[in-house]
Amino acid sequence: MTSNAKLVSAPLNIEDMDNDLESKTVYIFDYSKSELQGLDFLNYIKNTNVIADIFIPINVPEYTKITILEAYMNSVTFYHIASLNLTILNLIYIFKNSSKRTFYSIFTEEESLRFIESHKDILNEWIKIYDSLFAFMLILSTMDKNDILNIHKIRSRYDDSKMNKINNISPNVMSLLLDDAFYYYYQDGIDRNNVFYYPKYFEENLYDNKPLQAILFNDVNFIIKILFDLVHSEQFNDFVKNTLK
Repeated sequence: MTSNAKLVSAPLNIEDMDNDLESKTVYIFDYSKSELQGLDFLNYIKNTNVIADIFIPINVPEYTKITILEAYMNSVTFYHIASLNLTILNLIYIFKNSSKRTFYSIFTEEESLRFIESHKDILNEWIKIYDSLFAFMLILSTMDKNDILNIHKIRSRYDDSKMNKINNISPNVMSLLLDDAFYYYYQDGIDRNNVFYYPKYFEENLYDNKPLQAILFNDVNFIIKILFDLVHSEQFNDFVKNTLK
């Protein structure tokens, strides 16, 4: 098994592909050199079934960067693009006047401010979901492990007034949960007025046909590990292996 990184463009050339079928190579697509753009680009790299990220040089026009991020944040398809996730998290930090910054963003600080000014509504909705997820994790951690996937029991923990039936947010709002950098978001605390239950995003298998719990219980989510282990004697990894895989 090989593991390295390759800078490539979309579509891939056959010589760029590893012969090793078990390769863990990360294919980093140079967006500026790719024939495919926007949703066509995102769908292509998803359908290649390779481990992928994208690279956007600093001199790429701002409009081009806005277009790919808008496509990602509005898509009905679930993707995982770490560089775009870090960019979104950085935008959220700036929007919330946090002192935090991520180690990477496709935008300069000035570009970030302009993007925020024209995308306040969607960023605000994503923030509400992230604040709500902390409460969701707390609730999951206090439940019997056999009920972790029991939608009805989970929903019963919320008052009717907390039901948020919004349905036009991209499932990629949950893509950030797959990156360890995301969980430091909670160091700044949450706004309790933002805490809701989202039936569509908490109950439907929107994430590569997996439930939200399968996304939350991942190796990088140290928060759910700590909460879960405080309540349950069974080891976290055993639970994931036996229940969610």
